[in-house]
Amino acid sequence: MCVGFDAEVGVAALGPDGALAAMPPGSCLVVSTVSSQTMRALAVHAPDGVDVVDRPAIGGESAAVEGRCWCSQAAQRGASRTWR
Repeated sequence: MCVGFDAEVGVAALGPDGALAAMPPGSCLVVSTVSSQTMRALAVHAPDGVDVVDRPAIGGESAAVEGRCWCSQAAQRGASRTWR
């Protein structure tokens, strides 16, 4: 999920109709371009067995278009190895 603003993640991922509610155990929600507070909230609301990974794209739109974009990754313990 790549959004422009943290509030958009709340709309798309949380609540009874959000992405997290529909995800079965063993799945992973990958989120980009949000604050660490929002990532922590997602991890708290994730169902048991669903990992939440922060994978921001770095370099902006022009870098992505030109193939120069790169990503970093942060996740709760254990999830980074699973979702490399």
